[in-house]
This record gives sequence, structure tokens and C-alpha cells, in this order.
Amino acid sequence: MVELVKQGFECLGDIGKVLYPALLRLYRAGDMNLHTEGMAMEAPAFMIFRHIGQPVCGLNIENLENLHRALSGRTEVLSLTTSYLLTSGADLDRSKLIDRHKRIDCIMLPLLVETADLESQLGDPSLLIIDLCKPDVYAQGHIPGAVHLDYSKIIFGQSPAAGQIPTEQQLSGVFSAIGLTADKHVIAYDDEGGGRACRLLWTLDVIGHGHGSLLNGGLHAWTGEKRPLSNEAVMPEASACSVHFSGAALADKDYILAHLDDKDVVLFDARSADEYNGDKVFAARGGHIPGAINFEWTDAIDVENNLRLKPLAELSDTLASLGFDKDKETITYCQTHHRSSHSYILLKILGYKKIKGYPGSWSEWGNLDDTPIE
Repeated sequence: MVELVKQGFECLGDIGKVLYPALLRLYRAGDMNLHTEGMAMEAPAFMIFRHIGQPVCGLNIENLENLHRALSGRTEVLSLTTSYLLTSGADLDRSKLIDRHKRIDCIMLPLLVETADLESQLGDPSLLIIDLCKPDVYAQGHIPGAVHLDYSKIIFGQSPAAGQIPTEQQLSGVFSAIGLTADKHVIAYDDEGGGRACRLLWTLDVIGHGHGSLLNGGLHAWTGEKRPLSNEAVMPEASACSVHFSGAALADKDYILAHLDDKDVVLFDARSADEYNGDKVFAARGGHIPGAINFEWTDAIDVENNLRLKPLAELSDTLASLGFDKDKETITYCQTHHRSSHSYILLKILGYKKIKGYPGSWSEWGNLDDTPIE
């Protein structure tokens, strides 16, 4: 079977030589099943793939964007994830693609990555490890090769809604400075249980960079297991990252107002119960967005296990019992979309497909006098 697939890809020429090794890794890792049923023998380059949970899609030189759509949402690892592929269609220029992706590789890391798996990948140039700890913590010791990113760079930072997302131009500068490119797989971690790291991963979703992982437990787990540390600051080579927002992961006030009565949309309030009930107020008004379900973000964290996530099956059952539904769209919010970014990534890890984050959160909603509250 594998040899047959290889022969089919060879019919695609140079681009097949690039794609084949990457897809073979997915196949051997159990993320893809290959089928020959219905293969058009008169067009041997037309191979049929069935991705787990996805419909059958054909692959040929004119239809590469379908391969991206079938794979990237589930594996998080395919390096063919630039807008170039998605917009090229039948006019795809093979030479441009090869030039742009001279090193196409698959980093077999899931959205939630364990410390041992990351340690085994240290030094891989396809990884961009980003440390969102406090500067003094980074200076004392960080994961070898990690680039420090100040959390303030990925939030708007101005009152009252300090958690709003920066502009495309601002984020282009931030991500260029740390060397982000389309083929980099980002590993994010912090020293607080994952809130800042998840805000970064949510931001990457907003800009359409689909390759990212959360280090489970972050620096606490890494140091608790006595894994290697470095105190040498990493100065990355700057890139030319041009950021453009995608609406898929982003909800604003108007979007929420338009969906308050939508039974297919669920609001996830990641704040404390006191904030949710209006007993503790950090805005002009207290309470919560009408209909929102409260699950405090720290309730997902196991303090006895180096701040890792609690068992995923347990978390899935807990959320379902509260009324969260994988078939519905879920919008997460807190005060500044710091804590609720963790909730956003948690839902993504648990297999929720329709998720958005509200960066304005309560710092915007609760400071307006015309937004409904409960």
C-alpha cells in the first residue's frame, strides 16, 4: 500500500516528493488511513485519503487546498499551512511552492504536549519555543532554545478593555521580532498554569497560524521533573511576518449581542464564582453576560500534578454536566481574555470545533452602560 501511494505521489513531480514524506509520517503515526477504493487508475496521481473523522478528499495538483483543509484542523502539524496554498487553486505554481517551502516537515506534536515529548524534540529548527514567563524568571532559567515574549506585547494594554487584541500591524512586528514563519511549530509555556501561553495560542488561531502546542504544566512541570534549563538569552533571527486576522476564533461585543438568543451559541465565563455572581466587581458593573455558564479556569488545573490539566475525560464530563455542548458554538470570556484563553485552548484540546474568544471580555462588557447583564 505504502509503495503504491509513493508511486502515485511521484507522478506529481517535485511537489509529490515534498508531500509524500510528510503524509507518510501521519500515516505511520496512525493519524491517517490510506484507501485505494475509487482511485482513478487513468489518473495515477489521483490518490484517495480518508482522514480520521473527515470526509474522503481527492488529492491532485489542482486540489491541494482540500488536503490542507482535511488535515490541518485535526493534526496541528502539517507545515503546508500558508494562505498561498489556500488561494492558489488550479493555478498553483509548483516552482513557487517548492521555493517557498524548501524545508517542509511534520512535527508530530499534539495541541497538548508533554514535557518528555518536548525534551526529545529540543534543537529541532522547525520548533519555535516561546516563553511567556516573567522576565526575571526567564533570566533565572528557561527551556533551552526558548525565546522570551513579554505578555504585554500580545494584548492591547489600554483601559478599560486592556485585553483587546493589538492591531495587525503591531502583531506583525511582534511576531517578526521573535522569528515566526509559516512553517514553525510553536510551543508555548509560562509559569502560571498556562493562561499567558494560551493567550498566545489563541492569538495564533486568530491570525491563522495553525501549528501550536501548549506545554502541559509549563515551567512548573519542566522544573519539577528536573529537565534541562538554560539561562542564556535566545536572540532569534527576525522574520518578515505579515499578520492578517481571521474571524474564526474571534468574537467581539456586537457578535455576542447578535447571538444572545441563539440556542446554538454558549457563553463560557471563566472567572471566579464571585465575579460571575457580581459579588466581586472589577468594572463599572458586576455580574455576567446573560445566559453564560460559569466554570472557573483554575478548576481545570491539577495543583498536585505540577499545574497540568486534570484528566481530560474528567474535564469533558464536567463541562458536559454544566451544559456545554460540542455541537454548539462556544465563546469564552473572563475579565481580559487571559483566563478565558486557557478555557478556549482547553475546549480545543477536548475536541470542541466551534470556539471563539472574546478579547473585550468583562472589562469591555461591564464598563458599558448599554450591554445587558445578569
